[in-house]
Amino acid sequence: MPGREPLAVRCALLGAAALCLGLPFARAQGLGPAGRRLGKLLEHEARRELLLEHGGELEIDAARGRVAVAGPGVHLRVGRALELFAEGGLVLWGRIEDGALEGLRAVYAEGDVVLRLYDDSFVGERAYVDLERGRASFRRVTLRASEQGRGRALWARGRAAGRARAASLLVRAGAIEASGGLSRFEARDAEVSTCTFERPHWALRAARLTLARREEPDGAQRVAGTVRAPTLEVLGTPLLSLPWTVPWDADWLRWAPRIELGQARRFGPYVRTAWPIVPRRELVVEALADGLWDRGPAGGLQGRWRDRSGHRRFEGDLLAWYVRDFGTDRFAQPPPRHDRARIALFHRSEIGAGLRPEIELNWLSDERVLSEFYEREAKQGREQTSAGYVLWRRDNRAATALVRGRLNDFQQQVEHLPRLRFDWIGQPLLPLRRPPYLEVSYRVSRSRQRYPDDVLVPGRLETWVDRADLDQVLRWPIGFGGLRLLPFAQARVSGFSELLDPAAGQRVGTRLRGGAVLTADLWRDFEVGDRWRWRHVLTPSVGYEELWYDDLGPEDLIPIDEIEQRTRYRRAIVWSVRNRLVAIGSEPGEKRWRRRDLFDLRLAGSWLPEPDPADGRRWGRLRARLRLDPFPGFAVRARAVWDPERGARERASATVALRPHPDVSLAASYFAFEKTNEAVGGSIALRLGPRWGLTLSSQYDLVSGSFVSNRVALRRTLHRFVLELAVDADFGENDVRFSVNFNPLELFEDPLGQDPWKRRTVF
Repeated sequence: MPGREPLAVRCALLGAAALCLGLPFARAQGLGPAGRRLGKLLEHEARRELLLEHGGELEIDAARGRVAVAGPGVHLRVGRALELFAEGGLVLWGRIEDGALEGLRAVYAEGDVVLRLYDDSFVGERAYVDLERGRASFRRVTLRASEQGRGRALWARGRAAGRARAASLLVRAGAIEASGGLSRFEARDAEVSTCTFERPHWALRAARLTLARREEPDGAQRVAGTVRAPTLEVLGTPLLSLPWTVPWDADWLRWAPRIELGQARRFGPYVRTAWPIVPRRELVVEALADGLWDRGPAGGLQGRWRDRSGHRRFEGDLLAWYVRDFGTDRFAQPPPRHDRARIALFHRSEIGAGLRPEIELNWLSDERVLSEFYEREAKQGREQTSAGYVLWRRDNRAATALVRGRLNDFQQQVEHLPRLRFDWIGQPLLPLRRPPYLEVSYRVSRSRQRYPDDVLVPGRLETWVDRADLDQVLRWPIGFGGLRLLPFAQARVSGFSELLDPAAGQRVGTRLRGGAVLTADLWRDFEVGDRWRWRHVLTPSVGYEELWYDDLGPEDLIPIDEIEQRTRYRRAIVWSVRNRLVAIGSEPGEKRWRRRDLFDLRLAGSWLPEPDPADGRRWGRLRARLRLDPFPGFAVRARAVWDPERGARERASATVALRPHPDVSLAASYFAFEKTNEAVGGSIALRLGPRWGLTLSSQYDLVSGSFVSNRVALRRTLHRFVLELAVDADFGENDVRFSVNFNPLELFEDPLGQDPWKRRTVF
């Protein structure tokens, strides 16, 4: 084969040995940790395999310590670590003794150079690598960078057709200087993108770009850096430019904006956009710019911050949104004001020593903001809470402090200013194998029930209740045979500053109660084939509870929280049954055994020997929970609450998911709450081809007799982007919306919508 002379092979083999033996030599010359890292990277690979191919001449200059290889087609490979191609030629510098290269100090290549170092690659006209100092220089080069560890590449990943995919970051620059053993890069006049086209669909241009690897505790390597004067370009058109230097983390690089175009009955034609300002891995800040034809211009700021190190030391969200509303609300109501806004903030931190503070703020300019502009969130019915919370925990002790006020004057809410609590959980009292356990809870609070300012409740609008509680529970587990008996006794003393009856003199109440619960575990194994066995587990439980003494009932107390909402029943028999089927074994070829829960059904209820004084009830609610996973691709989840006294269902929900084929996903659901809400729904996700996907979903309200939520979405994956055409219809609200979403591919876990349980991207 041309160019594979014995001399060249000998030179290359000795050069590889120099890479291995050159590490101590480099240390003697003052080589830093970064350079030693590069030498160590090549050390074990060089001993295994080295290949040098070329189609020209090879020249050894012993006086200069240089070996020159003429092109074309020069190919140098050192195991899996390093590979270099060059059409112009290759020069190696080192020590030459007896016609052999004993030490390698530097490499120079020119003419369509391709240098690959593990998963990173450089393509350019010229490249110079100084192995002794761990530095490199490239001209007119493209860097394809990716990350090591966790089986992940540099960009956020998605999932398509059940196969993981990944994309690398491309940096095109006039010059790139590398240092630190090729772990730090500096590029000038750079263009950054994940688009591999010659003219990328989107790119981030920067006057100067720095990249640096860092190693995380789990061994993974991450890439982070800074961008000076970034400019975002889409289809060659500049859209966003910042004059300052922006820090960023390449694993969370989301410079591409999100755009949604549509038509809605409440808005008319509209456009919603989100423009990344700080797209770091731990921090994402976006500017929101919306145009609602029938309502007016809108915009704001949205942020998300998360600790991505795996320790979850902090997390939070921020939304500040404003609209200048010149339209009308539903039912032709004029808006309460033209300037309408919303602010929502949440933050949680782990600051060490067992402390976890949290803060949450939710402010609305008027009570119809959510129903008009955040309809989905309004239908969830979540209370708009503003509170500060601190949790301290150590071993079996915990303390909390809560301050919760009301920012929205149209809202009904219980305020705690403040509420303090200390819990001592499961403290053994005697040095026995099964000792008795004591649980203690202390609570002090200053609370009041706030009603909307436009609703008058005589004598109760500004009623403060100061309260102190001491709650103690003693439990002593006793085991004999296959049975477990858990007797318990509870004593609670509570003091109140205000009662419902102002003339009542007693403000301190005592409650004593106790009982016992008997539980058994019954199981049987069944052999299924050679590698599996099924275990059927039946866990019945029955208990008795009795209220021995209570001198303040719920009818005497101002309702604040669960303490005042206690029941007055004297005796109760509680029971539960849990029925499980578990598979234990392994598939052929698997070395480790695993467990699969195939079936899990739990029923629980209660019976009162004496009627409840409040409503004469004898039977408590019957609660059921079902989890069914008979085989992969099929699952059932169900919950229900039944009232035997009225013979009526209070709440029920069920979901069935089926994937009969990798390209087909089906789901059906049912939901009911008393007589006010009852609905059925279903969804179908189809893969129509390698790049096309179709999702259909619908929800039918059985009470109103109308389809309240219907959606048809057609997705087409483009180059690093997903185009989604969707129609959303709510016939109950007489609302039809058409939308066009154009989002980066990395925002979708399943770009073709194969997983019906993944939430679609909305903003």
